[in-house]
Amino acid sequence: MKSYKFFLILLLLLSSQILFAQRHRNDYRDNYIGIGTALSTFAGGDLGSTFQLKFLPYYDDGYYDYHYYNYNYYYDDYHRYRDRFEGICPLEISLFGGHHFNDHLTIELESSFIWHPVGSPDRNYYSGDNYVDFNDDPTLIAVPIMASVKYFPFNRFRSPFYLSAGAGVQFTYETMDRVRSHYNSYDDYLYKETLSSYTSQHWYPGVKVALGTDFHLHENMHLNMELKYQNFFNTDTHPSPLVINSTDNIGYVALEMKIYFSF
Repeated sequence: MKSYKFFLILLLLLSSQILFAQRHRNDYRDNYIGIGTALSTFAGGDLGSTFQLKFLPYYDDGYYDYHYYNYNYYYDDYHRYRDRFEGICPLEISLFGGHHFNDHLTIELESSFIWHPVGSPDRNYYSGDNYVDFNDDPTLIAVPIMASVKYFPFNRFRSPFYLSAGAGVQFTYETMDRVRSHYNSYDDYLYKETLSSYTSQHWYPGVKVALGTDFHLHENMHLNMELKYQNFFNTDTHPSPLVINSTDNIGYVALEMKIYFSF
């Protein structure tokens, strides 16, 4: 009797799932477009340590450190935060579109704008007479363009979980100043001047792997959650103050949330 009830409940659950899947199918179309954002970090080696995920870097006490100025300590507690970025970085905004070939296979084209304005480089301090030279916060901009294939192993109308893999290119731009911070021990006056500026920009080839799931929100409106890893390859590494020139792999990990509309 218990077995009979168990199979009856199981049959009802399966039947309701089939009916829900059929109704859910009617709200999907073959094509879709959308916009997304992500909680993310660059990863791997010097690149990862320089452009890692940061929360409210305005309050980062590691921007300057204590340094000797002619055997006197001076902590730049006021000037270090002037005009600095407040927020979470990197920041990512993505635009994407795709086409469902069938219940299992989808192709998607995505482009993102990724901005990290508060990197943490090797400061390379040099102290002089009432001044210190160091590398200021670098800025990184990345614009990946990826074509991906999404595979729904259990039929996207019954289980919206998918695996994804793709390839593409990324425009990567980094800039950093070497600055001199002057200090007067009598009146605590401090100002900063730029000694030199470093800039580099390149297109790199790369790949993407991801896993994710879809949620139906309303009629033709849907939510997508995706965990992705992108890696772009630099085949021309050389010593440089900029990490994109000296690293082999530009890794990027992101938990992305997307809203899209099917048509």
